[in-house]
Amino acid sequence: MTLTTDLSGPCSWDIRTTRTELAAGRISHVEHLDALLERLPTAQRLGAVISADPELARALAHALDRRETRGPLTGIPLAVKDIVDVAGFPTTGGTRSLERDVVARDAPAVARLREAGALFALKTNLHELSFGITSNNGAYGPVRHPADPALSPGGSSGGSAVAVAVGLVPAAVAADTGGSARIPAALCGIVGFRPTLGRYPSSGVLPIAHSRDTIGPMARTVDDIVLLRASTRWAHPARGTWSSTTRAPARSTASGSACPSCSSRTWSRAWTRSSARACGHSRRRARSSCRWTCAPPASWPPRPA
Repeated sequence: MTLTTDLSGPCSWDIRTTRTELAAGRISHVEHLDALLERLPTAQRLGAVISADPELARALAHALDRRETRGPLTGIPLAVKDIVDVAGFPTTGGTRSLERDVVARDAPAVARLREAGALFALKTNLHELSFGITSNNGAYGPVRHPADPALSPGGSSGGSAVAVAVGLVPAAVAADTGGSARIPAALCGIVGFRPTLGRYPSSGVLPIAHSRDTIGPMARTVDDIVLLRASTRWAHPARGTWSSTTRAPARSTASGSACPSCSSRTWSRAWTRSSARACGHSRRRARSSCRWTCAPPASWPPRPA
């Protein structure tokens, strides 16, 4: 299927093209943002948006026009799937029961992208609580495909995929448990990426399955996915998770050592391969790196390495 969204100008640019145009002064941050916001009504008609604050985005763009900045994502507006925390916005998870859950801080992955200069003023629709692959949301309405509103864009990150496909944003922060970023990306003609589990911090994200959940970026090109991945490379892992970019604690056979995640003195570094300690943290050896994995002891016992 060929998308018929008739994109041109700034709405059709990828991140690298946008940064080139902004850095050369051929377009201002405000002009670029206003061009993208012309696509907001289209995205809203397709059910892709849960919450948006255009005035906040314009204020941020005005601030960027008044000072020189050099971040890799400076001035790039990104959409965020509404299970990922963005400071000042509710994280609804696509359900009415959480629509007043306004959060005070960004999820670590969002914070890292903000440090790189990205703008956040848009939360996107999804299959309710990410539990489905159609994005047919009973609380906020279904997300519709940009080429044919009678069709589904896939899910659960359907709103993020549609926001990118219609040119509202060049990229989005979504999430993937069993295809939630990859399925709608494929159906909408963009790129979705599921990184290795533990690559990004899991805190600040409404969970489905701790053993499968991960941030999953979406963009117009593979090159932009690489750029987004590089911009979050040094994000600190979430509580209980150490990725290959973080030094693992030194090995020790001393019983009673403090757990590196919760400082519990009941935890021991004299682990066996399949044992779980009282605090619920265990050590698992991956193929190429050692990771410490947090597992709630009651419902998610760690499996043998």
